[in-house]
Amino acid sequence: MTFDKFCIYLKTNVAIRVEPIIELFNFTKERIYFFIDDAISNEFGITYLLSKLDKEGIPVTIITTASTSLLNDADTLKSYIDDDYVLSYLSEKEIEELIKKLTIHKSLGYLVNKSFEDQKQELSEQAGRVLLVALHEATGGKNFEEIILNEYNNIADEKARSLYLTVAILHRLGSYARAGLISRVHDISFHEFKAKFFKPLEYIVFDERNYTIGDFIYKTRHPIIAQMIFNTVLVDPQSRYDEYIRIFNFLDIDYNSDRSAFLAMTKAKQLIQLFTDPIKLRNLYDAAEKCSPDDARLLQQRAILEMSIPGGDSNKADEYLKRALELLPKDPLISHSLAENALKKAERATTNIERNVFIETAQNLSKEIIKKYPNQAHSYHTILKGKLMMLNDQLALPGKPSIELIIKDIEKSLQTAKQHFPEQEFILDIEARFKELIDNEPRALEILKQAYEINKASPYIALRYAKTLENRGETREASTILEQTLKLNPNEKDVCFRYAHLLSMEKDPNYNQIVSYYRRSFTLGDSRYESQFWYGRALYVNNEIDKAIPQFEALSRAKIDPGFKRMPRGVMISKENVKPFKGAISRIEANFAYITREAFSDDVYLYRHHVKIDWYKLKVGSRVSFNILFNYYGPVATDIKIAT
Repeated sequence: MTFDKFCIYLKTNVAIRVEPIIELFNFTKERIYFFIDDAISNEFGITYLLSKLDKEGIPVTIITTASTSLLNDADTLKSYIDDDYVLSYLSEKEIEELIKKLTIHKSLGYLVNKSFEDQKQELSEQAGRVLLVALHEATGGKNFEEIILNEYNNIADEKARSLYLTVAILHRLGSYARAGLISRVHDISFHEFKAKFFKPLEYIVFDERNYTIGDFIYKTRHPIIAQMIFNTVLVDPQSRYDEYIRIFNFLDIDYNSDRSAFLAMTKAKQLIQLFTDPIKLRNLYDAAEKCSPDDARLLQQRAILEMSIPGGDSNKADEYLKRALELLPKDPLISHSLAENALKKAERATTNIERNVFIETAQNLSKEIIKKYPNQAHSYHTILKGKLMMLNDQLALPGKPSIELIIKDIEKSLQTAKQHFPEQEFILDIEARFKELIDNEPRALEILKQAYEINKASPYIALRYAKTLENRGETREASTILEQTLKLNPNEKDVCFRYAHLLSMEKDPNYNQIVSYYRRSFTLGDSRYESQFWYGRALYVNNEIDKAIPQFEALSRAKIDPGFKRMPRGVMISKENVKPFKGAISRIEANFAYITREAFSDDVYLYRHHVKIDWYKLKVGSRVSFNILFNYYGPVATDIKIAT
């Protein structure tokens, strides 16, 4: 009751029901806070809950946990995340507190006779300040993986070791082993497990009742430890292959847990890392197909395998994907794989006609996906890759034919993608390759100039021409090009955005003018997030802070990668261009603080991981100097120093 908020802790394996939550809110009229231990296992329940409650206008906050590696593959779940916090390194203060605790509990291991400073050094340098690794390596004196392998080898009962290995294979993938599955794989009932294997596997394998499936389940202590068991015990491909085949033979995909394990085990990209032999890989999918015949997801992964391995059969991949689409006709992921395979076939085509047909197929499939699912970033990537292939082909033709139309097309697609998915690595990669192609073409600048003179109102030719000039250091000329286009086409959003950027690079920028052009580069409520970000920053730099704050508040709710939303950029220097800003700490917590800026009295957010000085030296009232960057939440303080 510290904060007097209504909190619900969701127990493991309990189904999430929406109706009681709606009824509860109608009674309390207050935001409801959920605490859920494992986001990946509860992905469907979480996303279902959020989508339903959002339609009802019910405010909820969910606090949950997930392994970073598993979260990276959970695209749907990631789109709902507003903020995330990484549990990673220990601070100097935390290391000191850890040593005190280890001393009290007589758990210092081989550190017991070392000095306090040496103990600190061991815990920080040996383990990179990671808590779990620090505890094991510093107190045990051995490599963490070696400790885990020794523990495995010291299990006397061979059947218990085998059971542990099966549980680890599944748990490393974020799944768990159902008692029914273990019973079939190892011919061990749950009661036999409790009677014979509880002691040898105590604190190694854990069982619990899953009331959703009405069965007991098994887990290791942590997926990281499960991965270590997999890596150190199954060191050769054949042993891994044998274990996979054995598990496939006993999975019952009518159970969600087995289905989850099945899908995780059949991901093509992960299997390619485990097995280099194409025959073994195809045999694994044959075994998996016996476990789940006519499975659209399995067919898609079989196709991705053929698209990814050397000498893969792209025609076979097409067959798998078309069969998968018959089973799941509206699935955007399968359609995207089909588009990617068309590009693969274009790369291997022997004639230009055949190549162009495949590129057009990939483009059309991707455009259809975007119409129905505009947040599918990878479809934009496929379109851009296809267009870049077409430009490359044009440049390779004898006589250097006109390329302005394809340049215009690529620039238009790039601008659209950059506004929807700012700073996405694939867009930056395509843009860099586009620039390289243009810069390596001797006639490119002349072609662009001619195209621009013919049609100065064309936003995409103007943007590429201006960008080429900017890359040559001719910023003023680039600005003039965009200015002339805006006189003819004053509401062209992409041109307004780039023109505002160029204006801000001037020696003495006019921020009233810059704010105006950034504002014209988006429409309220659209997904042109980059335009909205730079508009908010421009308002703040122009001291229109009361307008900047609600702009950033709206932007913070954008459904994009939370890591990107927090990424600071767009540095703001003080008026003197040399001296940093000054202020005083007005609030400080364990991982963040607020600085009230002198002369403005606004609050600037401070992330702990941006601070190089000892965090514990900062107190409420401490005077500091700092620079300001921005992220999607607003101004962020960096380069903190204690003010003198």
